[in-house]
Amino acid sequence: MDDERLVKVAVYEGEPLARLAEQRLLDAGVASVVRTIGPGPGGWGVAASLPYALYVQARDKELAQEVLEQGEATSVERPSPPEEALLAEAGPQRTASRRSVVVSVILFILVAALLIGVVESLLPRLFR
Repeated sequence: MDDERLVKVAVYEGEPLARLAEQRLLDAGVASVVRTIGPGPGGWGVAASLPYALYVQARDKELAQEVLEQGEATSVERPSPPEEALLAEAGPQRTASRRSVVVSVILFILVAALLIGVVESLLPRLFR
């Protein structure tokens, strides 16, 4: 029964980092739980800045620490040159799609304003 109790293996500055570590453990076959430290998201109003702790069962503590240490030692992969070229090509398309969204929003606002003006001018005539 003592092997099933939860023990803290790491503390992270925010939930995203804790969730990444949780996923690394899950990929290694180690079940884990992520919990906020302190009052929780409602206590301070902002969940992003709360520290999060990662817990595993006592029997998995050593394996979890090994998996997490391996993850910290690996460097972040850079995209290969073909991937960088694809990302560079996608840049203008993203700008064009943003432009179309902005134009659509402006057109929507103009149509809404026009409709409000028409309704305002018709209402007094209807209720004479």
